[in-house]
Amino acid sequence: MENTNDKHILNFQRARNWLLIMIMATMASCLLFTNGFTFRVPFSANLPIDILYIAGGIALEYADEIYWLSGIIAAFFIILLYLLFWVLSKKSRVLIVFALALFIVDTLFLIDGLSVAIATSTLVVVFLIVATHGWILFCLVKGAIAWSKLRGITYEQYVGDVVRLAKELKYQKK
Repeated sequence: MENTNDKHILNFQRARNWLLIMIMATMASCLLFTNGFTFRVPFSANLPIDILYIAGGIALEYADEIYWLSGIIAAFFIILLYLLFWVLSKKSRVLIVFALALFIVDTLFLIDGLSVAIATSTLVVVFLIVATHGWILFCLVKGAIAWSKLRGITYEQYVGDVVRLAKELKYQKK
């Protein structure tokens, strides 16, 4: 790695990769939840699942499916927002900061719900949820820092550096 931007490019790409993993895990967790399972896939975002949980409770309380449907729409809207940030951050790198901001809000809801999670789950499950959430948060912070360091380069320079770096890493593995 000879270019000074290489470390930042790797951190930014790593943040995007982990954001995609989080999106897929959250989608899987929401699909499981809508089918009656309470298992959360590791690396899932917390807010969409909490919205489904609350909407399901309200729907049962008032015996009206509109609340459940509203919860599903809200949960998948959040997932689509993350997906939008992931897709568009390839060209407009500042969107990784917006993904980080949304994930910080998600983390605040996770912290708020920890007392309930501790009361209803084993400590291993709670630790796994917090640890994987922390890892995603760490990667997104590193990605946002990388974005701030890479602001001065154009998209074409960035793509050229990514391609060069990918080739270098490919040859290093051989």
